Amino acid sequence: MWLPFRFWKLCVSLALVLHLSNLASVRGEDTVLMAYGGHNETIGPYWVAIDRGLYQKHGIDARLLQVRNAQISLAALVSGEVPIFLPSIANVLSGVSAGAKIACAAFPIKGV
Repeated sequence: MWLPFRFWKLCVSLALVLHLSNLASVRGEDTVLMAYGGHNETIGPYWVAIDRGLYQKHGIDARLLQVRNAQISLAALVSGEVPIFLPSIANVLSGVSAGAKIACAAFPIKGV
């Protein structure tokens, strides 16, 4: 069965985020928090992955943490409170320009 390119791009993005994040130290009983700011359509695939048990299938107890805005998520990432930050590209750039040692592994939305 042929799957759309968008689906594969999402899967690759999700795999990169999980692989490049600090998941090496996570054991099966630990909870991985993924912080995001605001409610919009870009977080939908992550909710679906949690609801369908994609993370638990691989032994990861993933939880989404919704905060007021991306700046708070960025602060939580830099302080080490959350290992994964689901930002927009603008928030990554503002964090890097402020001196944070972060990078964007993948961005699931086409166009800016």
